[in-house]
Amino acid sequence: MAAGQAAVVGDGRKCAGCLICQMVCSFRMYKEFNPAKAQLTILFGEDGNPSEIVFKEDCEACGTCVEYCPRQALVLQ
Repeated sequence: MAAGQAAVVGDGRKCAGCLICQMVCSFRMYKEFNPAKAQLTILFGEDGNPSEIVFKEDCEACGTCVEYCPRQALVLQ
């Protein structure tokens, strides 16, 4: 990511693990609802709760995931 470019930042503590962000991302990028094709991944801890949100290098920081996150766990900076 170039300096000054927007980035999406995730807060795993606010995440509900619903995967809506991954679904809308994959639909925007590939026109299919497939979380495995999303530019972000929700990691779950041993307790089964979301623990971290990780973004791939190819993430364009378009903000679609931010727009649809029902828990405001994602922020465009």
